[in-house]
Amino acid sequence: MKPIKKLALAFAAVFLCFGAAACAPGDTDKSDFELIAEGTEYVRSEEREPLPYASFDGLRGYGADVMPVGSFSGPADRIMSWKGNKMEPFVRQSTFDLLAGAGVNYIVDFLDDYATAPAVVEERMALAGNAGIRTLINYRSAVNMYGAGTLEPRALADALKPFLDNPGFGGLYGRDEPYYPNFPWLKMSNANFDAALELLSEETGVRQKAILYTNIVGPAAPSYALNGYDYSSTMAYDYYMEGYLGTKPNYLMYDFYPMSINGYHQEYFRSNSYIRGAAEKAGIPWWGFVQVGWNFDHKNGRPPTEGEFHWNWNTVLAYGAKGLCFFPGAWPWWLSNTEIGFDENSLVNPYGTKNIWWHYAHKDAAQLRAVDGYLMQAKHVGLIATGDSPVPIPEADLLGDGWRELTGVTGDPALIGCFDYMGRTALYAVNNSPQKDGARITLKFGQKYGYDVIQRGETVSVAGTSLPLVLNGGEAALVVLK
Repeated sequence: MKPIKKLALAFAAVFLCFGAAACAPGDTDKSDFELIAEGTEYVRSEEREPLPYASFDGLRGYGADVMPVGSFSGPADRIMSWKGNKMEPFVRQSTFDLLAGAGVNYIVDFLDDYATAPAVVEERMALAGNAGIRTLINYRSAVNMYGAGTLEPRALADALKPFLDNPGFGGLYGRDEPYYPNFPWLKMSNANFDAALELLSEETGVRQKAILYTNIVGPAAPSYALNGYDYSSTMAYDYYMEGYLGTKPNYLMYDFYPMSINGYHQEYFRSNSYIRGAAEKAGIPWWGFVQVGWNFDHKNGRPPTEGEFHWNWNTVLAYGAKGLCFFPGAWPWWLSNTEIGFDENSLVNPYGTKNIWWHYAHKDAAQLRAVDGYLMQAKHVGLIATGDSPVPIPEADLLGDGWRELTGVTGDPALIGCFDYMGRTALYAVNNSPQKDGARITLKFGQKYGYDVIQRGETVSVAGTSLPLVLNGGEAALVVLK
């Protein structure tokens, strides 16, 4: 979280609807809307007992106030070609530096097993560490979620010990999208991994933390999740989720890619809602994915525009996620010689250069660095929505027209994530029109309060009975009441 900067009036005019020329009639009572300076009078918001929130502080080298942002997968050297063009080596420092510039602080690196290719894995860990990125490595002889073989806690602690001083080590790759029959191996692996970290913490005198990666299939694909069982209902997915949560994960992560070939997958918000609710019951945080380009082919979905990319990122945060992951981050080696071109997905392509989505992620990362200290230490309470939504929002998620000091929201379509931040009200306001730039959204309050408004990574402190925002497609601003 970045410290609050003292900003000029010009900054407020750009990002907030400040002054008669900027706002439509009726947007705000301009007479009491002002930048906070010495002597500015406003009402302090109510002091409340902070609501408890779920957290998982597993990102090595970072504090609990830093949101994990992953890349699935990492840079890998294989004979990569597309339409006869062979690539330069992809595993180099500049590639990892670019991923870090897009906000990545951990990589899911499952290609090579440390047991059989230690030098290859160590090279990638070293490059990642230089960029401030932690690597979740594949070490199946230590943790095996595909069958029997996970080491007992003592032996697993000994296997992990050599990595503790490696700045690029972040944990282990467990399993992506496990089937229901895999759950006994997940349960054993989770328990032994946590116990091994406890042993290492006792022995070193320093709390040792790490991530054991698992990511589940979302509720839109229950038959796949159950490995061929003839289930296709919500009840089937309830069965899957109950079994998965019984493996005692430290966080609940799932992937959903909202861009459909003709618009948006209509199950997107419903899926977020389901996962959020399941995590809430289990007392753990949930993590979501951000779609980067075409996923697998040109038939199922499409790449996001800039506004849609921001909308995907920010609506996951508005739903209370405490972790993110790009799919894909680095261009996937398994798509070599497919119809997907090097510039059609991923943040960084095998030429070692930025794809268009890198620039979008770079913008969002600047905002996240300014707001994650709030969101990671906040309780998500629900949502307020106005206007037409591109995807249906479950009624159970909505708090009504207002919440606490917020009495209403007017203007263009908005999705407002409502949070308790240490007893204070925090509102994550998203432009819910992915294609509309310059959307005007006004938050209305019962009294003249003071607010810290964080947008595009910068903070301005203002006061007023209404707070007008101007947001580009999918963009968000965090508002924290003083």
